[in-house]
Amino acid sequence: MGGRITGYLTAIYRELQTIRADLSSLDKRVLKIDRKISQSANARLGSLEENLTSALFSLPDHLRRTMVAAKDLLEEFTATDVSNITGRKRAVESKYLNDLVVLGWMNKQRAGRHVYFSLRATEVKA
Repeated sequence: MGGRITGYLTAIYRELQTIRADLSSLDKRVLKIDRKISQSANARLGSLEENLTSALFSLPDHLRRTMVAAKDLLEEFTATDVSNITGRKRAVESKYLNDLVVLGWMNKQRAGRHVYFSLRATEVKA
């Protein structure tokens, strides 16, 4: 009986070693993908930041504050995301984000009840 338990434990131990190796491999892949995503996002933000730095001065203060907060968010974001940064109410940020859509500074996309905004990098003019 003791030999059988030892055999099971040995098999379990080998399986755990295989799982550990697989997890290590997956971890390396995830880190590699994460680096690629970060590099892509940084490149996108770099060109966007060049345009925004000079163009932001043409906006009123309240919209500029919203744009600066939005610039710190990646890809798509909601009015709630922006309000968490600015400390203003979600409804206020929603209004300001919609104003920026009308001015051509943002894109807007509805997904069910949620509204997502994104910076329109190619259309920002100094």
